[in-house]
Amino acid sequence: MVSGESERAGTATAVVFREADRAVLLVAGMPDAPADHGYQLWLIEGEDVRPAGMLDDREGAVVMVDGLDGADGIGVTVEPTGGSDQPTTDPVMVLSLSG
Repeated sequence: MVSGESERAGTATAVVFREADRAVLLVAGMPDAPADHGYQLWLIEGEDVRPAGMLDDREGAVVMVDGLDGADGIGVTVEPTGGSDQPTTDPVMVLSLSG
């Protein structure tokens, strides 16, 4: 289990299940995303990132993140509604999955 906090994005806790290749992510205290934007999750492996879905920005959002496959972090960026193929903004939060 790993936790992190960001002045821009509240708090997050990830319970990592490496054997199942997934994590459960719980976020709290995130401000509403700007109009026509949302929070997108990214799996980080070294310098590579891959999309891991969109996050509901409501208080207490929980999401299952599948396909960890060697990822050493989870990042959150603000992206246009529907998401992006690659991050277009700096992360508002990054959680290290190495504990």
